[in-house]
Amino acid sequence: MAGFDDATVVRRLGGRSRRSDTLGFGLGEVAALVTPVVWLALHQAAQQIAGTAVDSGVARARSALRRLFRRPAEAVTVPPLSRERSANC
Repeated sequence: MAGFDDATVVRRLGGRSRRSDTLGFGLGEVAALVTPVVWLALHQAAQQIAGTAVDSGVARARSALRRLFRRPAEAVTVPPLSRERSANC
């Protein structure tokens, strides 16, 4: 800075930038900062969806296996009532 005149030093240090970036970074930098967060969120959502699908598949398979291997229920026979019992009812 010692080689420049006062007007050049003031313009470079305190003057406005010729660029329109008010924050000092652009879309490329924002994308680089946001990409990992979006990636993690999508990864977590995919794991949650896959876990839900696996859980429901296991429940359906368990239900189907229960129906497949269920023993038939034995028929319940009711003995006929004697004349004494039917008279008391």
